[in-house]
Parts: sequence; C-alpha cells; structure tokens
Amino acid sequence: AVLEASGRSDIDCRFSLPPGLLLDPDRAVPLALVFTEAMANAIEHGYPDAGGPVHVAVTRPDAAHLILSVEDEGRGIAPDFDLDRAESVGLRIAAKLARQLNGSFSLSAGSDGHGARAALRIPA
Repeated sequence: AVLEASGRSDIDCRFSLPPGLLLDPDRAVPLALVFTEAMANAIEHGYPDAGGPVHVAVTRPDAAHLILSVEDEGRGIAPDFDLDRAESVGLRIAAKLARQLNGSFSLSAGSDGHGARAALRIPA
C-alpha cells in the first residue's frame, strides 16, 4: 500500500520474512506503523529522483528478539544525523511506538555504508 500510495513504479521492494511469523494485533499494528514510516522515508529520502531497491527483512537474532529492518541503497543519511534530535514527526512516532513495544528504533547508514537502514528491535 505504501508503494501504491507513493505513485512510484521505480521502487523494487524485496522481502525476507521467516516462515510462519505470527504477531498478536497489539504488536502487529505498531509494527505496521513503523514499517510504513520506514518505507515512506526510504522512498522519499533515499530515492527522491530515481528509484532503486528497498530490502525489508524480519529476523530473529536470538530467541528473545525480533528485528524488522527496511534498507535502501539511496542517498543515505547525514553523518551527523541524530534520531533523538530529528524533526520528523514520523520518526519520532516510530521511536515512541518502539518504546511502547519495549523495543528500540534506529536509523543508520546502510549495511554496506551506502543508503539508510531503519530498524525496529522488539522482544519476540
């Protein structure tokens, strides 16, 4: 729905999800809202002029945690970016939702040093 609403046909969204992933609605709804904000940021800020891939993954680094990550290969973030000082209402909401889930939200450079990676880490 985020891609459709953006009107962009040049974004290639790739998903990597564990089989059988189930979440109760009290956790699924905030997670979906954080996902929507992360996707919107990847589209708007990562690829403002031309499209590219967005990688969405849900992983379990250990039995106690779940991580949702949205990573683009676009422009990246400023080296001095500080999520705690971000003026974006959407990013502030994402961080607040993460705290409500007893988790954390981060926005950092992509895994290969390019682009940006938004990550929500919550208890499994």
